[in-house]
Amino acid sequence: MALSPHTERAIELCYDAIVMPGRWMAALDSVAHSLGAHACLILPHEVSDRQFGVVGSTGILKLDELCERNRDWLTPVYEPRGDPFVRQGYPAVTQSQLFSDEEIRNSPYHQEIAKPADCDQWASGIFSAEGRYWCMPFFRGTDPFAPETVELMAEVGRRVARIVSISEKISRNSAETEIRTLARTGCAAILIDRHGRVRSANRPAEDLFCNEFGIRHGKLWTAASASLARLDRFMTEIEHSKSTGGPLPAPVIIARDGSPWLLIETMPVTSASIEIFDGCLAILVVSDVTQPHFTDVALLGLIFGLTAAEARLASALSKGQDLDGAAAAFGVSPQTVRSQLRAIFAKTGWRRQAELVARVAHVRSTSRH
Repeated sequence: MALSPHTERAIELCYDAIVMPGRWMAALDSVAHSLGAHACLILPHEVSDRQFGVVGSTGILKLDELCERNRDWLTPVYEPRGDPFVRQGYPAVTQSQLFSDEEIRNSPYHQEIAKPADCDQWASGIFSAEGRYWCMPFFRGTDPFAPETVELMAEVGRRVARIVSISEKISRNSAETEIRTLARTGCAAILIDRHGRVRSANRPAEDLFCNEFGIRHGKLWTAASASLARLDRFMTEIEHSKSTGGPLPAPVIIARDGSPWLLIETMPVTSASIEIFDGCLAILVVSDVTQPHFTDVALLGLIFGLTAAEARLASALSKGQDLDGAAAAFGVSPQTVRSQLRAIFAKTGWRRQAELVARVAHVRSTSRH
């Protein structure tokens, strides 16, 4: 079905947004208005994928605000009933195919969220791109969408499938270029996707893989159970930081019995992080702790969760310095170093300075095997 010149121009704006993501909202405003809609979205059909890959027009902001305000009781409304239509290959679906008028009148979502947002009526294009199902829902007030308009939505969905596919390919290639660039500086780097899987690893990273650290079932793995738990927690924190816009997590230490311990840091995917559809989580930079820039203080802080001052004190005490000597060397009062020592014991579970000395010595020897 032929699109109007207005809709064709709006699709062109979506192509521009591939490389200029700040233009997505204006482009989708134009698409929505060209079809007589108040608002529209592009989003993965699977709810679990929606921490990435969601863009919307200006008109969707009020709906998002009301959904966030009522998230304590809100559950997916369209997805459970729409799923059979998606799986059967329908190019579009309307609200009347999913709900009766009576159900809509008695639906808290429709009456308390959709209606106040001027999104009473709903219809969606459906398409597949890069192995995933996607939806492009359109919203407007009280007037249902005409059948011919729904056909146009299906055609827009087919066009947008191409845009999403191009976007994912550009993003993926850009991210992989970054880890290849890091390899040229001797930096071991691993690209992690939105599911926590290893998308690719450069040669220096592959050189660090061994029978105690590597990739298993598509994800990073380590033989030591405590390190594996830290690694799993680290990956969860990366996903949380990406979904909330918060800071990336602190580095994590991976212990190995027969080889130097590893430090894993995370950095944003600078070229792909602005691309909404692919959802690359991060680049992991891996280093072994025998490298010169890893001081005892830095290592102790990372392993035991100590502050810089506490790690400095632990290192000094392990080398034979007493509390008064440490206080004088650091330019602080004896009371301050005693307080720091109590904090070290509280964080580590140690009870005596002799245990501290023994544990730090063990770290120094085992981390440099």
